[in-house]
Amino acid sequence: MGSIDSVSLDYIKGNAKAVVEASPVAYIRYVKSRGSIFNPEDSRVITPRADTGFFIDHEELLEASIWVRVAIEYILSG
Repeated sequence: MGSIDSVSLDYIKGNAKAVVEASPVAYIRYVKSRGSIFNPEDSRVITPRADTGFFIDHEELLEASIWVRVAIEYILSG
């Protein structure tokens, strides 16, 4: 199995639209492709992305990472 670095960006560019349009999930079918491989003028994003328009709240993830850090420090302290 290869790494993600071995995936051809040309392959993604050539097939991404057909793949998302074939999805049975509506919000996947209508994503906006982002990144310079889809639009050379989009220099803000180099890697290919799918913009679903969903808001992501990272607060729960940040709280969990703090809890893990505190737990590890407690375990290591003895």
